[in-house]
Amino acid sequence: MTLARASSALVWAIWLLILLLELATPPAVVLGILYFVPLLLGASQRTPSQAWRFLLICCTSTLLNLLVPLPLDHNIASVLIDRLLVCLGLVVTTALVVRNQELERQASRSRWNWGRRIFAAT
Repeated sequence: MTLARASSALVWAIWLLILLLELATPPAVVLGILYFVPLLLGASQRTPSQAWRFLLICCTSTLLNLLVPLPLDHNIASVLIDRLLVCLGLVVTTALVVRNQELERQASRSRWNWGRRIFAAT
C-alpha cells in the first residue's frame, strides 16, 4: 500500500468515525465540527473539485443527524442553525484550502520559470 493510499484510507476512516459519533449523539450535540480534521488532512491529495465534493459529503453528514437515527424532538431552529454554522465553517475552510493549493501551484510555476530564465541566461 502506498503512502497516498494509506493517507486516503486514514482520512476516510476518520470521516466514518466522526459520522458514527455524530449518529450516536442527540441532534442537539453537533460533532460535525470535527469534519475539519479529515478535510485538512486530505487536502494535499485532492484536486479542487474533489475538495468541494468532500465538503458536500461532510455537510450532508452533518445535516443527516437531523433525521437519523431518530426524528428531531428538540428546538429545530436552534439545532438547524448550529449545523448550518458548522457547514459554513467547512465551506470557508474548503475555499481557503483550494485557494492555498492554487497559490502553491502558481508559486511552483514561478520558481520553475525563474530557474529556466537563469539557466538560459548563462
